[in-house]
Amino acid sequence: MRPSNTLYLLVAHSLYISPATAALDRSRSQFKHFFPTVEKYAKWRFHKACPEQFANYFNESLPDPGLGHKYSGELMECILEEWGELNKANMAVTAILLALLPAGLVQFGPSMAEISILSTRRPFLATLLGFGLMSPNPAEFDFEGILQKAGKGSAPLAPIRALDGRYFIAKVLVSLVEYVIAMGSTANCFYQLYRFTYHAISLAPLVVYVPGIPETATLFGWAFLNLPLYLLSFIVFALAFHRATPQSGYKRRNRWIEFIIAELTPCGQGPHLRLQQRGTRETLQRLLGALTRLIAGLHIILGTVLIGSIVLIPMGDSLPVIYSFVFAAILTRAVLSYEMSCLAKRTEIEPAQGLGSDQVVHETHSLGPKQYEGLSQED
Repeated sequence: MRPSNTLYLLVAHSLYISPATAALDRSRSQFKHFFPTVEKYAKWRFHKACPEQFANYFNESLPDPGLGHKYSGELMECILEEWGELNKANMAVTAILLALLPAGLVQFGPSMAEISILSTRRPFLATLLGFGLMSPNPAEFDFEGILQKAGKGSAPLAPIRALDGRYFIAKVLVSLVEYVIAMGSTANCFYQLYRFTYHAISLAPLVVYVPGIPETATLFGWAFLNLPLYLLSFIVFALAFHRATPQSGYKRRNRWIEFIIAELTPCGQGPHLRLQQRGTRETLQRLLGALTRLIAGLHIILGTVLIGSIVLIPMGDSLPVIYSFVFAAILTRAVLSYEMSCLAKRTEIEPAQGLGSDQVVHETHSLGPKQYEGLSQED
């Protein structure tokens, strides 16, 4: 399967998710459970102090008077009055720590450009690694610079002879570990968002009312926006490079089989990759790249508002959540660094077709040095 076909599948999947999320109605599923400390020591106090507000919130037959999330707002106000000033101060510190997560995690995790490069060989693994962060990393789309940096030096990132591609069991184990980390990071992201949604309350959806979208859909909708952002970054890469035409005599397998094998095979044990610069769509690529980075930055700001406005999470309960996100970002960075190091040593970037011999700059990212042609001694 060509990379473009993979993009079409992912785009169709994201378009299927978006309307399904937007069609949700108002929710009455919050305020049933809380984080452990609140569940054990304060839940009974809330029910004792706010019986009428709880009854109104869970009563599905009560119509909304058109003032937004009326009953959830009244219940939240009553709970905060009962919560006490000391606990409110505790939550304020927790809110600051949580608000730093979307912007802080991108310092550890991979960038959209790195994930786009990996998507040329392993698009599903790249997408799963992207979901290990709360928001995409809007670093510059310097694809060649990333490969140069990753391929510096002759020593492999993991100097283990068993990982050089000779042993089938090594390929299986490496790929298995990578997918466990990627799927675990993605599962951790959505599990913690589930806890933020159903065991705590984000005040932002209560203040900014969007008709037809309940409080419980806001955080998940924000997280799912990662997918179209990564798809845009994949398109930015596709505008800059495409796979070179296979050499004569190359016997090609079925495209589905090739796609599955490439997806499941670590880059360090896979075949060499030949990329060719397009050279004809630089303006479009730069404009789309700048737009994608801008949207990713806005995604981080939106996440800061949504995550930073979460209440009813004591500091002791928030620290394990924060640590889980940090470790997930570090592990995804480790997987990306390994894959980028291996891919850089097996990737050859060719100039765009149609360039004259005096314009050609042939650059090979491998264990050997780079070769430049077309520059004379007088230059």
